[in-house]
Formats: sequence, C-alpha cells, structure tokens
Amino acid sequence: MMSAGQRKKTKFIGLISVIVCFSLLLSGCVSLKAIQNFAEKSMQTSAYEAFVDDYRDSLVRTQQYERELKGTDAAKLEEWEQQNSEKLNVRENHKKGLKTIHITVVQYMACLATLASDNLFTYDTAMKGLASELAANPAFSAQSKEVKAVGNISGILFQAFGEKYRQDKLKTIIRDANAPFQDLISSLKEFMGLYVTVLANEKNVLEADYGVLIKYRNEKEPTGVVLANSILIEKNAVLASRVKSANQYIELLNEIGKGHQHLYDHMDKLSDKEVLSAMLNYAQKITQIYSAIQALK
Repeated sequence: MMSAGQRKKTKFIGLISVIVCFSLLLSGCVSLKAIQNFAEKSMQTSAYEAFVDDYRDSLVRTQQYERELKGTDAAKLEEWEQQNSEKLNVRENHKKGLKTIHITVVQYMACLATLASDNLFTYDTAMKGLASELAANPAFSAQSKEVKAVGNISGILFQAFGEKYRQDKLKTIIRDANAPFQDLISSLKEFMGLYVTVLANEKNVLEADYGVLIKYRNEKEPTGVVLANSILIEKNAVLASRVKSANQYIELLNEIGKGHQHLYDHMDKLSDKEVLSAMLNYAQKITQIYSAIQALK
C-alpha cells in the first residue's frame, strides 16, 4: 500500500499531466520535432555549393588540359581561346542560377522547420527578387519550370511571413509548396547528373593530355614517367571521389523529395506516430548520406 505522502505525490503528478494536456489542447500545438528535424537536415548546404563551384572549375581545368594538346598554331589558339571564354561565361551564369534555386530550397525548408516548431517565420527580403533574377539569367528560360517554381515558393514564404503562419498552418504550406518544391528538387538532381557528365569529360581530356606527356617522357625523359603516372593516378582519384560524392548527393536529394512528398500525402495527419516515425527515418537517411559525402571531401 502507498503511504499518504506517496498518494499525494501521485495525485500531484496526475494533476500536472492533466494541466499539460489541457494546455496543449487549447493551443492546438503538438510536438512535430521529427518534421522539424527533417527540414533542418535538408537545409545543409556546404556540399552542394562545393559541387556548383567545381562545376565551373572543372571547365577551367579541362581547358588547361586541352590547351596543352592544341600545339602552337597561333590562329587556331586564338579562336579556341575565344570559344573557351564564351563557354566559361555560360558556365558562370548557370552556376549563379543553380545557387539561386538552392537558396530557395533552403529558405523553404527553414520555413518548414520554423512552423513545425510553432514559431514565426522571418522572411528574407532578398527572396523577392530571386525569380526575376533567374528569369534574366541567360542560362535559364523565363518560362522554365525553375523560374516558375522559385517565384511560387517565394510567394508562399512571403504569405507565411505576412499572415504570421504557425504550426496550425503547416498543412497549408506543405499543400501549396509541394508541386514547385518537387520541381526544384528535380532540377537539382538534373544538375548533379550533368555535373557527373562534366567530370567524365574532364577525365577523358586529362588522360589524353597525360597520355601525350607520358609518351613524350618515355621517349625523351624516362625518369619523368613515374612522376607523370603518379600525378595522373592522383588526379583520377580526386575525380572518382567527386563522382561518388555527386551520386550520393543525388540519393540525398531523392530522400528530401520523397520526404516532402510523404508529408504532402499525409498532410491531414501530420501528428500521427506513423508519419512522424517516417519523417525521423528520412532525417536519419539524409544525415547518413551527408556524412558519407563529407568523409569523401
């Protein structure tokens, strides 16, 4: 049997539990920590920014290797240099647009995490001009899915800020944003696939360049063959690591897209244990993939 003191303690704990539950019912707020965690994990940016920067830098490296293969014909070299300058401008514009798309994804996920924690979202005023900036970018069509999606997401975030959305509006923002969000995730995956192709081209030109160098040294400077082979092996290892990281990032983007689609498919029961458990799994997968990418850098 419980003592009088134990009975009083039990009644007190029970009373506190009733008060807490009643307060939650009045506020309409429930713990959506798993959704918040999923959104926060999806905001990690350093790997993607490194990929976009290297997308541009890969062209610079490839042009250096090609330059060594071109010989000494001044007229041909001048024409080639002009073409390279134009290619670099295109790549630079594409890089800027890709960063704009990613900023939009990150800002949306920040809003999702904020609402899931029942806090007010702070709108970054720089978001207002992103769609116009992307539409003016020569690497993107003004009617492209990316421009439309960035504009839609920006408008949704501005509404969330202006109308002071909180957790009770989480369903609204997920419903309105899912289609443009999936378009942006699709675009990021397309870029990562392009990046892998760019690295494959760099590898081909690299091996052609070093093939000529090794042949020359084998004939004229045999002692330099070992060094040239060593450098080639090292450069190929770096490229292979980048390709592996890029493919893993595509997996990460798949998990982000699937996670948000799961929220959309179950937006009427976001607080259900099954939904929260699924979002926890998505967050864990994203963390694991991201850690593997970081380990390869």
